Amino acid sequence: MSDYNDASIVMFPSGRKASKLYSQKPIDGSADLTVTRASVANEINSDGLIEEVAANVPRFEYGVGVTCQSLLLQPASENLLTYPLSFDNGYWTKANVSVTSGQSAPSVDNPTGAFKFIDNSSSASHGMYRLGVSGATGTYTFSIILKASQIILAAAHFGTFSNRAEFDLSAGTYETFGGVDSASMEFLVDGWYICTVTDTFSGSDVYVQINNLLTSGTSSYTGDGVSGIEIFAAQLEEQSYPTSLMLPVSEGSTTSRAVPVVNKTSLTNYIGQTAGVIFVDVIKDFDFGIQIGNTTGSTDFHNSIQIVIGATQTDINIYLSNSLSFTYSGAVLTGRNKIAVAYSLNDFALYINGSQTLTDSSGDVPVMSGIFFNHANLGTKTCGLKSLKIYKTRLINSELATLTTL
Repeated sequence: MSDYNDASIVMFPSGRKASKLYSQKPIDGSADLTVTRASVANEINSDGLIEEVAANVPRFEYGVGVTCQSLLLQPASENLLTYPLSFDNGYWTKANVSVTSGQSAPSVDNPTGAFKFIDNSSSASHGMYRLGVSGATGTYTFSIILKASQIILAAAHFGTFSNRAEFDLSAGTYETFGGVDSASMEFLVDGWYICTVTDTFSGSDVYVQINNLLTSGTSSYTGDGVSGIEIFAAQLEEQSYPTSLMLPVSEGSTTSRAVPVVNKTSLTNYIGQTAGVIFVDVIKDFDFGIQIGNTTGSTDFHNSIQIVIGATQTDINIYLSNSLSFTYSGAVLTGRNKIAVAYSLNDFALYINGSQTLTDSSGDVPVMSGIFFNHANLGTKTCGLKSLKIYKTRLINSELATLTTL
């Protein structure tokens, strides 16, 4: 079996331009995906730098040591901080610290936009904060980009130091304290990290705070007037997990990111109508969803194959005229996964990571004509698609095992 020669559609996220994500096969462009996103957005490029991507241009996700990027789709969100870049602005209240601008930043568009966050000589806590949302109810994630300088330890929280995340900017490790929901730490480049903390509120004020620390668990100490950390950008969003930074061209109001839609219709000649295989290679950060079907916005299932990796389970279904022809529901998948759904009349098989997961010897095959991400049936999913392959023949089981082996 040759992955490329046998497949009718092959897509590795690599080539892109406004409104288009190129497929490697067919080479005539007839299976290139259409992309819409009514806002600019940011991605972390292959050099670990934050870079703005124009509206309607698909975004890619890279990672440390990653040689093949993935397609990045995220839900609509909003950065509730109106001055997420200007830490010298009075918008941010300083407590026994000062900030110095003009520092090198991990950014293509703002290469000297970072600040040095410097302690004064007081014997007290040293930090900076901003009231974000008053009387808010919901789950919020605070993201801040930090780098060690003379001080290597920082805390991020929502105004209550006992409920915090601490970040060791030298070791690249973090720890949570108190009742915060979660935290994370992502390396960018040259010692810079995206540090995040998530917590849930019920009718209480939400404000975000960052503290310099000399030792874990102690917010108050005597500063030396010169030591500090470096800081670039901040984000507060009503999400239960961090999404990519939403940074304004001009500060003073919140910054939003629109929902991206990626699809392609009129693919009947490339999708097997009596037999075939749908294969995806996915990095599952949060949720993933794809539908091979024949509608773009209907809430009916119609005729389709759906692969959905959600927060609590994995669902893979084949629908024929809105009725299930094949169904699988299993544990949530994490990390990287290769999934193949094979189908023909009364002959279905599901392979995940080289192993046969489920077979079914009863069922008919739907008529399908399109590829849809963020379909109405799936909700808005965070997508880390590394590759998509569609075959018009039902590969034998040994080929499915080979295709899906990590």
